[in-house]
Amino acid sequence: MALAAASILTGGLVLFSSLGPWIPLADSLAHFRFHLTALITLASVLLALSRAWQQAGLAAAAAVAGIAGMAPVFPAWDAAGVEGEAPSITMVQLNLSFRNSTPGAVADFIRAADADIVTLQEVTDKTARVIDLLAKDYPTQVRCRYARVGAVAVLSRLPVAPGVAKGCIDGQGMAWMRVMAGGKPVTVASRIYISASISHPRDSYSASPSLNQRGTLAGCTT
Repeated sequence: MALAAASILTGGLVLFSSLGPWIPLADSLAHFRFHLTALITLASVLLALSRAWQQAGLAAAAAVAGIAGMAPVFPAWDAAGVEGEAPSITMVQLNLSFRNSTPGAVADFIRAADADIVTLQEVTDKTARVIDLLAKDYPTQVRCRYARVGAVAVLSRLPVAPGVAKGCIDGQGMAWMRVMAGGKPVTVASRIYISASISHPRDSYSASPSLNQRGTLAGCTT
């Protein structure tokens, strides 16, 4: 039965996508987990209508696994503040490009964005000038060295959370910071991934502000 075979394949892909922390290919497939879960859910319904109970049960189990795997990105039920509004953090994410020769323009662009948090990658001796220029605007900073293409950094103008509020994850190309927003602690991280062939994050800044990312992060504005 074609539907049963398709459901087995789709369910297998859903389960395989959960292995992302250990298998890079599964991590890439996880980007499509929502779509695959929607397909396997539909397949389970169609199989049940066809009275293929065993296949329907397996498909439903795969759908549940897919939904469980996406649970961390679901909005928290208690995310709303006292007045029903979630705390907001404005954030700018930039890959500086280790060859960038216009740190002043980058710093001006970040100031104009008026963000609470800035995450940066490819911070080299040349592009680190951006961090120096923003020292007064973003007094809390963490910079973590990683590879030849540069370090990663997080800059903040928000108050830091109590306890250990910032640091580096050695060997992972990640800098993190824990800040307070709306009376609640929020952890923000900047990471760069480099494969054997040195691949760079897609969001690189070279003189065009259109390559910047600015949006909303987990109930906060990013």
